[in-house]
Amino acid sequence: MRKRRSLERFDLKLPVIIEVLGDAEKKTIELETSNISSDGAYFPTRRPLKRGEKVKIRMVLPAARGKKEKPFRQALVEVEGVVNRSEPRGMAICFQDYWMTSLGV
Repeated sequence: MRKRRSLERFDLKLPVIIEVLGDAEKKTIELETSNISSDGAYFPTRRPLKRGEKVKIRMVLPAARGKKEKPFRQALVEVEGVVNRSEPRGMAICFQDYWMTSLGV
């Protein structure tokens, strides 16, 4: 029987920058999401991080139509999270805390 997720996932490819926290050397990785929800995302990669590693993720959400006075807006989203699944084809990261900043029109 397949486990049902409580939050809807979206097949969305977003470029992200992942920074490994707690590492003496600043280590960053540029990847792309394959699916995402409000509580986590999956990242295909041949070099996944280890389960339990803490990370900070930066991504820009695409422009969306809004009110007439501000029809297009983007948002910078910064997320802290933990790698909760690591496998040869990729990794799943569970989001913990996040911040959004409007990038304007």
